[in-house]
Amino acid sequence: MMKRTLESRDIFFFCDMHGHSVGRNVFMFGNAQTKASDKNKEKIFPMLFSENDDMFGFDECCFAVQKSKEACARQVMWKDFSLINSFTLEASFLGPNKGLNKGLHFSTTMLERMGRVFCKTLVDYVDN
Repeated sequence: MMKRTLESRDIFFFCDMHGHSVGRNVFMFGNAQTKASDKNKEKIFPMLFSENDDMFGFDECCFAVQKSKEACARQVMWKDFSLINSFTLEASFLGPNKGLNKGLHFSTTMLERMGRVFCKTLVDYVDN
């Protein structure tokens, strides 16, 4: 599907979304860039996201390429298509540990809000 998409347009951003059974908050997994010129570019979107909502934890994000995860979508997109903005967005089953909703489990309303904030952050990221 991605190869076919690339026939007509570039792919700028990829993100798959999951629930996470360990940890707190909403956070992302990304890929550490190997080119010096791309160093830390993968951290820009997650940093912006963290500035837009206190339920997103930049400190919980992990930017690593792991052999055990080489078949996961974000690493495949990064490796096969040289896509810097390739992420897995995780929402903890436990909920946030900071901000107004600290100590609560995520509700549907809270997760919907995170979806809206994700989209707003993506628009801000693309506009800049």
